[in-house]
Amino acid sequence: MSKHRNYTKYSEPENNPEVAEDTVETVEETVEVAPKEESIFDGVIDNCSRLNIRVEPSLEAEVLTIVTKGTPARIKTISNPEWYAVQVNKYEGYCLKKYVSLV
Repeated sequence: MSKHRNYTKYSEPENNPEVAEDTVETVEETVEVAPKEESIFDGVIDNCSRLNIRVEPSLEAEVLTIVTKGTPARIKTISNPEWYAVQVNKYEGYCLKKYVSLV
């Protein structure tokens, strides 16, 4: 993946009598950026006796499965501040963050 960036580079005189003042240069370049990896954590279902794992991060979404307290889960962070993407047993879905503890 490439990322284009512009920045300003400032240079000071380096004890050279021919350079009387600071110089300013605008630099434009394209750099290669490694793709951002997903953050994955180990977790456990906690703070409830049974938890719905849903197909989307919404309380109105279809329930894929129901898991019990203490069930291990693989947690993938997502941009939604209230939900995690999770893998529990053979299911991949979503659950509210407040019911998962990271281990």
